[in-house]
Amino acid sequence: MDLGQYILGFLLKNRYCYLPGIGNIDIVKQDANAAERYAFRFTPIGTIEDDFAAYIATINNFSIAKAANLIRDYCQEMKGHLQAGETYTIDQVGTLTLVNGRTQFQPVDNFRFDKIYQPGKMIQLQFKEAEHKEDDQKPKESYYVKTKPDRNTPLNTANLIRAGVLLGLVAVLGIGGYLSYRFYKQYTENKQVQEQQSLNSNVLPADSLPPADTTVTPVAPPVTATTLNVVLQQYNDLPAASKRYNQLKSFGNEITLTTKDSVQYSIEMNLPATILADSVKVLDSLKKQFNPKGTVFIRR
Repeated sequence: MDLGQYILGFLLKNRYCYLPGIGNIDIVKQDANAAERYAFRFTPIGTIEDDFAAYIATINNFSIAKAANLIRDYCQEMKGHLQAGETYTIDQVGTLTLVNGRTQFQPVDNFRFDKIYQPGKMIQLQFKEAEHKEDDQKPKESYYVKTKPDRNTPLNTANLIRAGVLLGLVAVLGIGGYLSYRFYKQYTENKQVQEQQSLNSNVLPADSLPPADTTVTPVAPPVTATTLNVVLQQYNDLPAASKRYNQLKSFGNEITLTTKDSVQYSIEMNLPATILADSVKVLDSLKKQFNPKGTVFIRR
């Protein structure tokens, strides 16, 4: 497989090409006074790396290791020709000879890199058909090398499309985040309103409460020999008397709310007359239960 056909393409793309055991070929920019702005330069040393092997492997669709082995064989073959006193030619690049044990390089005449190299453009290189058996059915027609654009090269359409797509994604994400925030805020507010309405529905309105029992029972008839009326509490205000009466009544006490002159109201309890035998204890017990700070007495 003749690898010489790949050297120029790699040089145009990277401006250098290292050949193991031979040396390094560069494309350098010359002095402004020189006839040609660019020229080939050869040095017998270089840095070992896999860029050239990767370049060849990509073109031929095989592994970098295989390309590296082909480069090694190619350079050994070149060295054999040189040691035999022969001149070795690299197509469209130059010739190599061995003089007094040192490799001499003669570049091609009239190399116009500034004509071949156009920033941002595609360079089409025609390659010969590969000579290895695996690729007999796959003739190589052409390979395109993307050159590095100058800094002053304007943005192309592809870059503008990428920038537009990126800005569109950022805008979509921003709008989506804003709508999500609005939805969450509205959901929270609705939930708070529903909770407040639920609390309000459990509170009975004031006009739905049962009215207080303000019925005033007429003065009981004179106590018979078998019962006595015990005054538990007295009020000069009917609403206060009614409130206390309803409270005690709700506890299951058998009591009455009475008045003589509609000025003073009494809450009374009807008890058997037998309490007279131990009235002090009975009245003291009723006082502790119903009127600790007031007076409990038997109405005569």
